Amino acid sequence: MRPIPFAIGESLGRSVDVESQQIQNLYPVFGSKVTLYGTPGTELFKSYGSNPVRGWINAGDYVYFVTRDTFYRMANDGTLVNKGTLGTTTGNVSLAYNGDYDGSIADEIIIVDGTDGYIFDISADTFTTIVRSGAAAGFPVCEWVEFIGGRFVAGEAGTARIFWSSLYEGTKWDALDFATAERSPDDIKIGKELGGVLWLFGEDSTEVWGITTSATLPFSPIGGAGGSIGIAAMWTLAKRGQSLQFIGNDKDGNVSFYSTSGYQIVDSSEPWLDYQLSQLSDYADATAYSFSMEGHSFYYVSFETDLKTFGVGENNAWFTVKTNDSRHIGKFHIYFNKKHLVSDYSTGKIYQLKSDVYTDNGTKIQRIATGQHIHADQEVIFINALQVEFEGGTALVSGQGSDPVVYLDLSKDGGHTYGNKKSKQLGKQGKYAKRVRFTSLGSCRRFVPRLTIDEPIKVVILGLWGDFE
Repeated sequence: MRPIPFAIGESLGRSVDVESQQIQNLYPVFGSKVTLYGTPGTELFKSYGSNPVRGWINAGDYVYFVTRDTFYRMANDGTLVNKGTLGTTTGNVSLAYNGDYDGSIADEIIIVDGTDGYIFDISADTFTTIVRSGAAAGFPVCEWVEFIGGRFVAGEAGTARIFWSSLYEGTKWDALDFATAERSPDDIKIGKELGGVLWLFGEDSTEVWGITTSATLPFSPIGGAGGSIGIAAMWTLAKRGQSLQFIGNDKDGNVSFYSTSGYQIVDSSEPWLDYQLSQLSDYADATAYSFSMEGHSFYYVSFETDLKTFGVGENNAWFTVKTNDSRHIGKFHIYFNKKHLVSDYSTGKIYQLKSDVYTDNGTKIQRIATGQHIHADQEVIFINALQVEFEGGTALVSGQGSDPVVYLDLSKDGGHTYGNKKSKQLGKQGKYAKRVRFTSLGSCRRFVPRLTIDEPIKVVILGLWGDFE
């Protein structure tokens, strides 16, 4: 038996004859060898009706979020309290929190929905609409808001201007407290704080602004930072560790995945992934979130129209994530009370994302690993056996998953079609049949192996070996 390079990351591009490697609901971990682990499942935390979460934020001991036109406070046990009403009912919202500064100021959450802005004063327990006159005359019509350097910052929709509030005062916005992005004459789509600086993403360019000591101009651009890459889908911008990830575009209209490194932007995509993006009917409606679990960091991006989700983990290895043969069930993520919570993209349900849950809210998770093309320079290959090694002892005590099965099928035409599936038991609980051997696989000039597991068990694929001549 000889080891076969197998499913070290998805790479399904323009032609399956060139590369047909796919991993679905599995992610690779790189060590002395590549191991495939099952992606986390979801279990219901709370159900809040039919209206999905539009956006949320941590503040103190609570999570605050918007569904339809209502602003809620959620406690650790999921108890909700209605805290205010917005003037809109659809679309994503952006929220920012200025912290509990000294007990007399700050402790405010701003919510913006592209039409109006709202202040929830946590200490006073009041929810008010920001009226664009008097002390708040400089508050812009905006789709995003951030908090940095003691101030809220918001981008004026359809312009390259940012406005900022008074120090720790979300109700005070002077009409003269603004600045304009300078790198390119494009509109700012969204801004995000990272490492104490403000990243401003435009249609065709990106700038990085630092905090100054000036009371009249508290932010200014950092020379040489950013680049000639704009953001193509504003809600795909997410923090992942010490980096930001997003779907961006250059001035020639090429769309790709990018991340920040220091004060620069780097391409974090692959040619096959750019091809997949080009095949989508709409990427502007995409949303993304990141999370870290058990030492691994992930970024999930979902496309509303096309119902697809891509994920990326360590070593920039991409994979697909599906729930019931559609996009992943989650839309927004928040870490709260030591729980990874994700909101349902189409309902008011909130789930807990867990590595030891093996369904999506009870729905079977189908895990697929499609390998590389195996050939011998066009010579005929006689496939005596293929052997797969799994982590053993993962079967359940009873019910589905108590006698788990793995399926293998082969494509002998370059990944276009696959033959009949062969099945093998992985072993009941207490049985450790770690190695599963498939025989009588025939002959061909090249083949692509594919494994499928849809049992609600822990899945760890340790490797694939072949006996062929």
